[in-house]
Amino acid sequence: MSRSAALSALVKVSIPVPEAISNLTQFPWDSDSDLIVLCLGDFIEVLSRFDRGELAEADVEAWANALECREDIGYANSTVRELLHELANPLLTKRLTPPRAASLLSMMQKGSQQSMNDIITAHSHCSSHRVEVLTSSVCGCFYCLDIFAPTAIKDWVDFPPDAPEDQQLDMGTTALCPSCGIDSVIGSNSGYPITAAFLSEMRKHWF
Repeated sequence: MSRSAALSALVKVSIPVPEAISNLTQFPWDSDSDLIVLCLGDFIEVLSRFDRGELAEADVEAWANALECREDIGYANSTVRELLHELANPLLTKRLTPPRAASLLSMMQKGSQQSMNDIITAHSHCSSHRVEVLTSSVCGCFYCLDIFAPTAIKDWVDFPPDAPEDQQLDMGTTALCPSCGIDSVIGSNSGYPITAAFLSEMRKHWF
């Protein structure tokens, strides 16, 4: 089993928690990059299974403890980081009880719906956006997940049908990613976060 697969098995709890933790002992904690991004959906799944009696309180604590402070795991947002800290440290924060799980689930489901709304509406900013992109401080591609300056963009499509061939790049309105060539570029002036976590969530939905 690869490191990424072992991490995914723990995050998704696709195998018993003790087994997933044991599989990760052969890999280091440190990393120069995020191999997986922890999101609200992962917490919703774990707490829903706790609510149904499929996971014990000790399982959830062990799950969170095994994930906390790993350098190969990213966080979709600060709420995710705070939730992980609470579940990993019940003596310092709050014990996980059925009422607490219900409260957390209610909060997360509202947040998850807002996040999904953002992922859907952000897609409208990946085309016919030349001015918005060129005036952004940073851009990102939600296909290859690369983040770059707008000056790195060289190719544009969606130009007027009567545009002279030698002016098509200058008249194109939709950017192509300079790394992968896909029309999945959004800029910071869209109002959405140009981060690895947000781009990754967009990729999961749109590809």
